[in-house]
Amino acid sequence: MKKETVRFFSSVLLAFILSLMLTVLTFLTVIRGTVQNRSFVARQLEKSDYYQQLKSEIAEEMATYSAIIGFDEAFFEAHLSDSDIRDPIISNLFTVYGEEAFFTYDKAAFSDALHAAFVAELTARGNEVSDELSASLQTLADNCADFYSSSARLPFVTTLSTLMRRINSAVRVGFLYASLLAVFCAAVLLFLGHSARFFSYACGGAFLTVTVPTAIAAASGVIARLSIADAATYSLIQHMAAGIGTRCLIGGGILLIAAVLFAIVGREKKEPPEAIGVIHRSM
Repeated sequence: MKKETVRFFSSVLLAFILSLMLTVLTFLTVIRGTVQNRSFVARQLEKSDYYQQLKSEIAEEMATYSAIIGFDEAFFEAHLSDSDIRDPIISNLFTVYGEEAFFTYDKAAFSDALHAAFVAELTARGNEVSDELSASLQTLADNCADFYSSSARLPFVTTLSTLMRRINSAVRVGFLYASLLAVFCAAVLLFLGHSARFFSYACGGAFLTVTVPTAIAAASGVIARLSIADAATYSLIQHMAAGIGTRCLIGGGILLIAAVLFAIVGREKKEPPEAIGVIHRSM
């Protein structure tokens, strides 16, 4: 009896540790498939309409620079191409993930093209562009080019790049140790017996610790209440959080299915057919 009690409580402890490790492994798997996955972030940039919103913000700010002359937001949106916004952002994304950036900003070319657009627009309106006005337009173009270079980019690229390297290292180490500990707990549970039932407990516990916090965070609207003035960044964060939350719930669903399957197997093993026959004969 004492031996069975020790084995039971040992199994409970191992199932608890296994549950924690399964939770850790689930979250690490989600991180590897989302935050550490450049393709995932690129998809969220598309889904969140990040490029168009950023383009509108840049055009709106440039329009304030040239309000006296009369260049409105629509003029700058027409001048800025999709590649003017997309290329530097994707290049920044490559940098964050430790890959070689492919976009090189040519301020002089951008400024000259914008200056030519200013002159063409004023000429089309029937205004004469004097040398003095042309010089003023060049200054305006230079200011717009400076603003573009500081705005058409992901925020905190250098910080994000350093953080991503640290996350990569931490995830690799965490995944290794969590996997080893999970395998050890599973092996000992198999050795002690009653493994299916305790595997069910472990998977069920991991299901709760993965899904409950995710559901609470989604229901509370904590992401929606973030105070971010930049509409493009706000939309991107919302879509990133939604993608991560969805994958956490999928992982929790897999754990729940595993818990149910182990529970069924454990129930079948609890009363084997031969034992049931013995019981009937004794009656």
